[in-house]
Amino acid sequence: MKGIRIKGIERYSGQWVALDKTGTKVILGGKNLKSVMAKAVQKVDKPVYMKVPRLDAYFTP
Repeated sequence: MKGIRIKGIERYSGQWVALDKTGTKVILGGKNLKSVMAKAVQKVDKPVYMKVPRLDAYFTP
């Protein structure tokens, strides 16, 4: 499976982000989903939301 690189996502570690509909460009980020959603719909049509994992933590399945 090939991953998609999202430029600049590193600075949103542990936060919610809104992406453009292609999922490759960060529109904005914030600490809670509700505020990100309220601002994102004013900037782009059909934003995509995701929680960025903390970059200083590890995940082991």
